[in-house]
Amino acid sequence: MDIAVENFGALTIATLHRDELDASNVQDFKRDIAPVLAENRHLILDLSHLRFVDSSGLGAMLSYLRQLIALVDAISPVSRREEVTGNGLRGVA
Repeated sequence: MDIAVENFGALTIATLHRDELDASNVQDFKRDIAPVLAENRHLILDLSHLRFVDSSGLGAMLSYLRQLIALVDAISPVSRREEVTGNGLRGVA
C-alpha cells in the first residue's frame, strides 16, 4: 500500500495514494497504517486520492476510529466525555 507519511512538528499527515480501498487491498492498508497510527498522536489521514471505498475499506477505517476513541477514553475518560458532550466549554453560551 502506498502511504506517504510527512511530519510537521507534532503533526503527522499520512496520505494514501490509491484510487480504491476495497476487499482486494484492505489487508495491505491495515498492515501499513497500523504502525502510523500507533506512532503518531496527532495524525491527519489524507484520503483525497480515493475514488472508491467498499464496505471492507469502510470497515477498516471505522475499526481504527473505534480503537482511537477507546485509547482516548482509557487515557482520560472525563475530559473525553466533556469534549464530546460540550460540558467542558466554559463561558460559551
